[in-house]
Amino acid sequence: MTALTNRKLNLLDVLTICLLTLVISALLILACKASPVEAASLFVKGIFGTKASFAEIFVKACPLILTGLGCAVAFRTGFFNIGAEGQFYVGAISATLVALGLPQVPGVVRIVLCMVVAFVCGGIWALIAAVFKTRFNISEIIVTIMLNYIVINFLGYAVRSFLMDPAGNVPQSAKIDQAAQLPNLITSTRFHAGIVLAFVLALHAAPRPDLYGKAGFSRIFLDRQDRVLRITLAPDGAYRIFTPLTAMPPELMEATLLYEDRSFYRHPGVNPLALLRSVAQMALGGRRMGGSTISMQVVRLTRKLSTASIPGKLRQIWQALVLERHYGKDEILEAYLNLAPYGANVEGVGAAARIWFHKETAELSLPEILALAPVPQHPAARNPLASRGRALSLARARLDRIWREVHPRDAGQGLPNVPLRVHALSELPFAAPHAVDSLLA
Repeated sequence: MTALTNRKLNLLDVLTICLLTLVISALLILACKASPVEAASLFVKGIFGTKASFAEIFVKACPLILTGLGCAVAFRTGFFNIGAEGQFYVGAISATLVALGLPQVPGVVRIVLCMVVAFVCGGIWALIAAVFKTRFNISEIIVTIMLNYIVINFLGYAVRSFLMDPAGNVPQSAKIDQAAQLPNLITSTRFHAGIVLAFVLALHAAPRPDLYGKAGFSRIFLDRQDRVLRITLAPDGAYRIFTPLTAMPPELMEATLLYEDRSFYRHPGVNPLALLRSVAQMALGGRRMGGSTISMQVVRLTRKLSTASIPGKLRQIWQALVLERHYGKDEILEAYLNLAPYGANVEGVGAAARIWFHKETAELSLPEILALAPVPQHPAARNPLASRGRALSLARARLDRIWREVHPRDAGQGLPNVPLRVHALSELPFAAPHAVDSLLA
């Protein structure tokens, strides 16, 4: 069974479960003599109806993200920590005691102190399970589960005794004064700075991804005169020749960025304006425009993500930010130019230069560069071997206009109309077969 079939079955399972949940919920609502349609409408409005209600999604997510990061630390050490709920409550109780007990301390200092105390106390609570594991070989799973129940019940006692608001009659603490609260970032909502902090910490803690994923590279065999004897296929059946950025002509990099991502060296991996422009263009029925940056495309090429759906696009955006967190811009651009598809099973500009033009990348002429740069957007339609096709001609003309805006001196050269000598895959050399086979063995 293929991976694609498995994904389809998993999606079918999820959809079936969702449908059954909706049907059962509707039947229960009907049994209460209410309208399921009205209930669903209120449910949606409660989430997306107002700016404040939508912001609550992020407010509720903030402690979950931070708690999840705490779990990630334990998981990386091989410690199976499922006591995050209890550790979160211990941190919350500790932070509340500090915030309420030190009203004379300035707000910013008190906020920092609350964070430090919450982290330390939550860590100490987790340390109990670690001690039981290392000293007595007692399962951390059992211990952390039991510790969760202990602290949950202790919290119930705390808000009814020493933490209870003296001025109230319900089990809750006194309200923490505004000075000790993280500032709100969006008016009329509870969207606070802690959400940004959680996002930054999650980004910082994300593990370093492999820039090239599982992509392998071809081997190229040359004779004494540097003539190509053979170019082998990469393990996945593509022609892909690794070429360092320093061996590529500057015009190639510039043309690629002009066509694909003009703000590449200015954005953090995602270009919000380009994404919004793409959505607006499609909503108005205009030409479909991609909002993906070079970094996002590297993610798609190496992770094989399906970015047609919203969850897939969000994963692509997040992983692009992670990629930029760990790698420099030149490294990412180098990866893109070594992985981008250039028609048929030719990937990477090094393979494209060798196969389509029988040249090294550094030897590419400007017309050849301007012909290759637009190919990755639609590699099947713009295959250089079909250079007489309308798709590539239109793309070359568009890139030529962009190029002339930046380089007016090149105007009048008729770059889009320069005939290209493109070679077929069947023209690849296969010389000295026995010698090459012996080297491959």
